[in-house]
Amino acid sequence: MFGNLYRATATVVVAFTSPGDLWVLFEELTVHPSPPRQWIGSEAWVTHPEVLRFPLCEGAIGFAIQQSTIPGFREYLLDLSPAKVASSHVLSEFWEGAFNCLLEKREIFELVLKYFHATDVLMLLLIIIIHYSLHFFHSCNICFDNVLFLFVGTGSANRVCDGSEDIQKLQNPFTDTSQLRITNMVYKAVYAVAHAIHNIVCKKINSKIQCDQFMKIEPVQVLDQLKRVNFSRNGYHVSFDANGDPVAFYELINWKRNENGGLEFVTVGHYDESLSPGQKFNIEREISWADGGIQVPVSVCSDSCPPGTRKVLQKGKPICCYDCVPCAEGEISNTTDSSDCSPCPKEFWPNAEKNFCRPKLVELLSFNETLGIILAAFSIVGACLTIVTAIVLFKHRFTPVVRANNSELSFLLLFSLTLCFLCSLTFIGRPSDWSCMLRHTAFGITFVLCISCILGKTIVVLMAFKATIPGSNVAKWFGSKQQRMTVISFTFVQVLICIIWLVLKPPYPIRNLTTYKEKIILECALGSALGFWAVLGYIGLLAVFCFVLAVLARKLPDNFNEAKLITFSMLIFCAVWITFIPAYISSPGKFTVAVEVFAILASSFGLIFCIFFPKCLIIIFRPEKNTKKHLMGKN
Repeated sequence: MFGNLYRATATVVVAFTSPGDLWVLFEELTVHPSPPRQWIGSEAWVTHPEVLRFPLCEGAIGFAIQQSTIPGFREYLLDLSPAKVASSHVLSEFWEGAFNCLLEKREIFELVLKYFHATDVLMLLLIIIIHYSLHFFHSCNICFDNVLFLFVGTGSANRVCDGSEDIQKLQNPFTDTSQLRITNMVYKAVYAVAHAIHNIVCKKINSKIQCDQFMKIEPVQVLDQLKRVNFSRNGYHVSFDANGDPVAFYELINWKRNENGGLEFVTVGHYDESLSPGQKFNIEREISWADGGIQVPVSVCSDSCPPGTRKVLQKGKPICCYDCVPCAEGEISNTTDSSDCSPCPKEFWPNAEKNFCRPKLVELLSFNETLGIILAAFSIVGACLTIVTAIVLFKHRFTPVVRANNSELSFLLLFSLTLCFLCSLTFIGRPSDWSCMLRHTAFGITFVLCISCILGKTIVVLMAFKATIPGSNVAKWFGSKQQRMTVISFTFVQVLICIIWLVLKPPYPIRNLTTYKEKIILECALGSALGFWAVLGYIGLLAVFCFVLAVLARKLPDNFNEAKLITFSMLIFCAVWITFIPAYISSPGKFTVAVEVFAILASSFGLIFCIFFPKCLIIIFRPEKNTKKHLMGKN
C-alpha cells in the first residue's frame, strides 16, 4: 500500500477508513514523507481530534455529522466531586484514568474494573445515558439535560487520590464539549426513544395527561411510535421518513491552521437534504487546500474530454487514464467526458465541433444563387433573341431569303425554340409535383417539335431539288399539308411517350439524403428511368435522322442552301447531347440539374445561331443579296 502511494502521481487521496487504520498510514508517512497530497476524509476520522497531530493533513476536507451544544452538559461535567464520583463505578473509573490516581474504599470488583478501559465511546455513552434515564422514566418526567459522555483514560494509577484533584483545571477531551457530534446524535436518539415511550404510556384524558408507569411495553410499539416522532431539541429538528431514515444534514469540515500554528476543524459549508435542488449544498467560507492556497487542486491522469469527443481507456492503466477521440462522422457528444457518441437523426448533421446536431443544409438550383441567376438570364436572353429573330423575319416575310426556305416551318421552329429556352426555367427553383412533371415533359415535347420542324425543312430542300429533275412529281407528295402532318406526327409520338410516362410512374420531388452525408438535395426523381431515356432517345433518333438528311443535301447547288446550315446546327446539337449524357450521370446534387439546363440552352442557341443568324445577317446588313436573282445564281 505504501509503495503504491509513493509511486502514484495522484495528488488527491480519498480515505474511507477507520481512524485506527489511518493512524498507521499517517505515522508511516510522517517517517517517510511523500509529496504533499490533498486528503478527503470520511465522517469516521475527519473530525477525530487524534488526527490533528499529523501536519500532513493540513487542508483536509470531508463531511461530518453536525456539531452541537448540549445545554448544561459542560457545567454538569465540571461540577463532579469525589463524593459523586465514588457512588458510580463508571465515574470512578473515569476519575482514576483522568487524574492517574486510585480512589479509596473500592470493592474488589471496582479494582478489577480499573484494568478495563473503555475504547468504544458510543457504548460507554449509552451505558451512562441509560443509567440516568431509568430514574427519570420511573416518574414519567422525561428529562435528559444532564446526559454524561466520558472519555476514559488509559493510564494505571500509581498513587491514591487525596482530594486535591480539580476537574475545573482538567484539560482533555472530557472537558471539551465544542465538538459534540456523535454525542449529539445519541442525545437526540435517546430523546426520540423517550418521546416514543412517552406517547405509549401517556394518554390525554379530560385535558389531563395521565401516564401508566406499570404498562408493559413491547418493542414493536416503540418502533411504531418512533416512525411518528416529530420534535425539536436545542434548535435541531428530529423526524423520520417512510424508510425510517432521518433527514440528512452534514457539515463540510476543513482543516486549517489557527493563529498558534496548530490545526483545527473549521466548518466551511453545509449539506441539507431537506432543501430544494440547487440549494442543498452550500459553501460559506473559503476552503484552504493542502498547499495552503485557495485554488482547487487537480488530480487527474487525463484531462476531461470536451464535448465532441469520447473517452477511450488506455490499456493497462486505471480507468481515470483515457484518450479523447473525436466522434465519428455523423455522431456527436454534448457532454464532458462522454463514453459514447450518439448519431444524429436522419435529416440532421453535426456541427464542426460535433457537440450538437443541426439541420442539414438544403441544396437546390434556385433563383437566389449565382448559378441559377446566370442560367435563368441566358434562358430569358435566348427567348428574347428568338422573338426578335421572329419579328425580323416576319417583317421581311415577303423577301426571297425568307420565302425560299419555307417561312411557315421557320416561324414554327422559332416558336418551338422560344419554348425550349423558357422550359429551362422550370428546372430552376424548389421542386414540386407539378414542376417535376412539367420540366421533363415540356423539355421532351418542345425539342421534338423543334427537331421535327428542322427535319421538315431538310426534307423540303431535298424534295425541291428532286422536283427539278424532268418527269419528277415528288413535290406534290410533300406540299404544305404534308409538312404540317410530318411535324404533328413526329411530335405526337413524343406526346404519347410522355403521357404513358406520367400515367404509369411520373417524376416526383424527393429529399436526397444519400449523395451528400451533410446536405439534403431537393431534386426530382425520374419516377420511371425508362420513360426519361425513352424521351431522350426519341429526340436523339430524330436528330440523327435529320443530320443524315442534311448531310445528303449539303452539296446541292444553290447560293443559299439551308441544308448546309442545318447540317452544322445538328452537328452542334448532337455533340451537346452526346456530351450531356456522361456529364448528367456523373454530376452530383444541383449540378445534375445545371448540366441539363446547360444542354438545353446550348443546343437551343446552336440551332438559332446556325440556322437563322445568316438569314438575319443578309436581311439587315446585306440586302443586295436578298434577291431572287442572287438566290438562283443569275448575276
